[in-house]
Amino acid sequence: MIEPHKHVKFDVAEVQDMILQYEGKVDEEKASFAMGGLAVTSRTGSTSSGFRFSDRMLDNGFYNMEYVKKEKLYHWIDYNKPTELYIGQMKYIIDTLNEMDLHLTRARLSRVLPGEDIGEHSDAVRPEQYCFKLHVPFFTDDKVVMRCNNKAYTMQEGIPYMVNVNSIHSVHNRSNITRWHLVADCYDTHGNFNIGYCEDYDYHKNKAKEWRMIVDGYAPVYNLVI
Repeated sequence: MIEPHKHVKFDVAEVQDMILQYEGKVDEEKASFAMGGLAVTSRTGSTSSGFRFSDRMLDNGFYNMEYVKKEKLYHWIDYNKPTELYIGQMKYIIDTLNEMDLHLTRARLSRVLPGEDIGEHSDAVRPEQYCFKLHVPFFTDDKVVMRCNNKAYTMQEGIPYMVNVNSIHSVHNRSNITRWHLVADCYDTHGNFNIGYCEDYDYHKNKAKEWRMIVDGYAPVYNLVI
């Protein structure tokens, strides 16, 4: 399911100009077409950090921490260090959403090129997992479609959308423009939408700490349930 915010809409012109200025800096070596883009908040402060998450992390209902430790992939909550793109209107948008208790992390400008698709997938390892993302489109088109549980959605520039990425979803860009969205993992502790309310944010922060201890070698490796 995908739900737009009923009352919030951001001016996108300044962010559009920034995207056009920075789009040539996408690290193509680290970014697949499905995960390509520029980080606004990351673990290291680099705009290329946070794009190496893949289904190899998932292992039959668990997170494969042996693979995660080998690849030095941290829990998405740890991708919260501002990059050079956390300025001006972009900073204002993220700060405003966080003031709404959406707790954004691993915020990135996500790119889908003309004619490309992100195939069907779920971001979660189990059906009951809390797994939501916040989208704010900056460049989009009526021919850019996101499908969620076999329902097609189009989005409008500047409006925040809550997306249930636990469900099966995909993206299809049949336009002649590059789709750019702000996409962030989020934990809505206020209930800004009819979907995505997070009852226990501390639980997820503790899981991020547990994950970090494994990756940094301070705890033994075991497959983790989130």
